[in-house]
Amino acid sequence: MKRNNKKISKRMIMFLIVLNILCGIVTNQSQAVNETNTNVDKVANTTNTSGNRTEKSNNANLSNLGIRPYDFSGFKYGITSYEVSVPESTETIEVYATAQDAKAKITGTGKKALEKGENAVQIVVTAEDGTKKTYTINIIREIQQEEETSNVIENNEKQTSKEGKGLAELKINNLELAPTFKTNIYEYTVKYIGEDTKLNIETKTTEEDYEVEVIGNHNLEEGENIITLLVTKKDGENIGTYQVKVEKSLVDKDAIAKEEIEKKEKMQKAIVGSTIAIVIIVIIVIVIIRRRNRIIEEEFYEEMEYDDEEEMPMALKERAEEMEDQDFEQEDELEYEEETEDFESMSKDKLKQQFLNSYNSRSRNRF
Repeated sequence: MKRNNKKISKRMIMFLIVLNILCGIVTNQSQAVNETNTNVDKVANTTNTSGNRTEKSNNANLSNLGIRPYDFSGFKYGITSYEVSVPESTETIEVYATAQDAKAKITGTGKKALEKGENAVQIVVTAEDGTKKTYTINIIREIQQEEETSNVIENNEKQTSKEGKGLAELKINNLELAPTFKTNIYEYTVKYIGEDTKLNIETKTTEEDYEVEVIGNHNLEEGENIITLLVTKKDGENIGTYQVKVEKSLVDKDAIAKEEIEKKEKMQKAIVGSTIAIVIIVIIVIVIIRRRNRIIEEEFYEEMEYDDEEEMPMALKERAEEMEDQDFEQEDELEYEEETEDFESMSKDKLKQQFLNSYNSRSRNRF
């Protein structure tokens, strides 16, 4: 029994060692997930830190814009086009504007003479680093009813002609512009991922004698950058101003986030698989140990003594009953063999004498 107990102890120790190794594997996988998350946070922090490096401001936004008299309401620095009507008697107006950045320069303000009908006034804001942004105020000077009908067609023709002039094509590093480019859309957004400080811009104008001046396409930094494209005639007349907001990043954060999510899902699946494997192994080991213990108990039940049969395990009781049945069968076989041997060992003469004696005794009883 002592040897058997030692064997059981050794098996239990081996089982605990295997279980400890499997638990260590699961712990290492969890630590790997945490280290991955930490690395992602470091990359994000590094990206944010580099994005804060600025030398000159590119802020070309206005904090205020209007005209005197008959001012308009609802100004927002992100909206670059406004429309206001003034009475026919208004021959001049004064345009005022204030920049968000004190180092930015503003042109196009001051007194403006108005013609009857539509008057477009453009205010250009130049940031410290050269970035430009144009705000347009469409001032409609009311006209008498008899003049209005004759000028409606003329105004429509001017508007159609104006919308059809400027850039006919705009491409930036083969990137996707939002919204899709059209000649009469003047503001766009594009996302760029990389380290280039200058983008490749390809343009085509609606007229051959138009010139395109690109402003702000240099020293691009991580974050928001504004590129302005001025379309003018050779004599300097402004045809259109296009602005492209470039959102630059050194790494593709969306792709990194997606990749990390996939890694987490794989890690979770691996952890679940390892846990299931551990549970299966534990169940198998328990079944093996129980079977081993039962065999050992059955093999050595004879060496165990119990004062009370109720204390004896069920397996031992069944085994004991089987052994008793076998013993009875063996005893019966031995008795039968002994009787057979005794009968065979008798001589024929003795058998004859016994027969005669029994016959004589029966005959006497008759008479």
